Amino acid sequence: MVSRKEENKFLQSITDKFQSFVGTFEKPFSNISQNIKKSTIIVELPHVQDKDLTIIINNDLVIIKATRGKEKTLNYTIFYRKIPLPAGLDIQKTKKTFQRGTLTLEIPHERL
Repeated sequence: MVSRKEENKFLQSITDKFQSFVGTFEKPFSNISQNIKKSTIIVELPHVQDKDLTIIINNDLVIIKATRGKEKTLNYTIFYRKIPLPAGLDIQKTKKTFQRGTLTLEIPHERL
């Protein structure tokens, strides 16, 4: 019979090998707020560069993907987040800023 300690050690070695092949996955911290004029999404992406950031926005969802480090190395990290959007936003007028690892998306509400 295998002890719990041996089992954990085995699972950790598999995890380490997997991460060395594809990197680690992290769900970045985010904050979502709304007022009568706009919805604001703030996402923390430490040590990520703008060129390594992908943002997809459609009528009901924002998808944010970012990478940090070099592929197939231990420090390679993939950030991935799906954020549902409320109805009535004008996604064509989205303003994006990315400074010091903080992504801010401001999406105005449609005018009725």
